[in-house]
Amino acid sequence: MDKLLYTVDKISTFVGKMFSWLIVALTFLVTWEVFSRYALNAPHAWSFDAMIMLYGAMFMMAGAY
Repeated sequence: MDKLLYTVDKISTFVGKMFSWLIVALTFLVTWEVFSRYALNAPHAWSFDAMIMLYGAMFMMAGAY
């Protein structure tokens, strides 16, 4: 039983570490959108939805880690 729990814990840690890298993608996406909106005067309609989806995925998947 301990071996099964250890394996599940390793899988959870691996998945959490992989999904925690979404914060880097989210940071770049927010930075690009702010630059695009204010400096280039060209906002994107899809960016807000993408940010919400990335944050939701990061919160749900990296939360277990």
